[in-house]
Amino acid sequence: MVFVQIQGLNKTLQKLKNVGEVYKQKVNEVLQEGAEKIKEDAIASMKEGLGKPSSPGSPPNKQSYDLANSIEIKKAGTTIAVGSEVDHAAYMEFGTRYIEPRPWLKPAYRKNIDAIKTKLTRIKY
Repeated sequence: MVFVQIQGLNKTLQKLKNVGEVYKQKVNEVLQEGAEKIKEDAIASMKEGLGKPSSPGSPPNKQSYDLANSIEIKKAGTTIAVGSEVDHAAYMEFGTRYIEPRPWLKPAYRKNIDAIKTKLTRIKY
């Protein structure tokens, strides 16, 4: 009969667990940074309204600043979301049967998503 004994497995498993935690932390940092950039770009896309609505298809003008001031980042576990809970946020983004869309979030997302993905693929652990 032949037996092989492996020692130090507990240390190895602990190291692997630590690598996983470090990797998770780095992923969260990249996602947080990306969310901040999306928020920043969404707000920057809104121009001073001066009492005039924006053109359909363009980001909304800042009329009351409610939308721009309400954009927030929410975290839940490994999920990070950027958006707004004010009623007219969705109306502006998607339009209604009376109002054509004036997207403010999707363009900011599209502008940043490739950079976020690239940073995620470059994480080393």
